[in-house]
Amino acid sequence: MDRTQADDSVTDPVSEGSGSMSGAKVWLIGFGIFAYFTITTAWLPSKLLQGPLAGSSRFVQDLVTLIVWGFFLGAGILALRKAQKRGLI
Repeated sequence: MDRTQADDSVTDPVSEGSGSMSGAKVWLIGFGIFAYFTITTAWLPSKLLQGPLAGSSRFVQDLVTLIVWGFFLGAGILALRKAQKRGLI
């Protein structure tokens, strides 16, 4: 196999599919996904525990935090799946 045949068999994962994305767009999308999950599944539940739920019982704190965390985790996963089906990511 010569060099041209080897190069033809290698595909660029960023440009496969319905369209191509620049490297900067890939990084921005990746950072956006990371920021969403960091804010909604780590920072927000922590702020709820330190703020409005600080005086509540431990059971209420755990329950509300679990609901908030689960809701945003599920919403994020569903949004990623929809974006994948539409070819956005």
